[in-house]
Amino acid sequence: MVYEPIIRGAKASLVYFLYTLFALSMLLNFLVAVFNLLPIPGLDGWSIYNANIRNKRLIRYITAIVLVAIAINALPWLFYV
Repeated sequence: MVYEPIIRGAKASLVYFLYTLFALSMLLNFLVAVFNLLPIPGLDGWSIYNANIRNKRLIRYITAIVLVAIAINALPWLFYV
């Protein structure tokens, strides 16, 4: 089943461009916020974990798990040809 666009031409291109621009800017903003909340020293997440969790060993384990997860997710980029 093929859907026909309601509008065509320059108006449709402008609407599609603005929709894509807003969607990508929202996604980028969300990803920056999530990355900022990671428990890595120097980011806000580190301060939040440091203030609320008294067990410093647990904070180090959580930080190590997050850094290993980031490294594992970055591995395919190293071998991408």
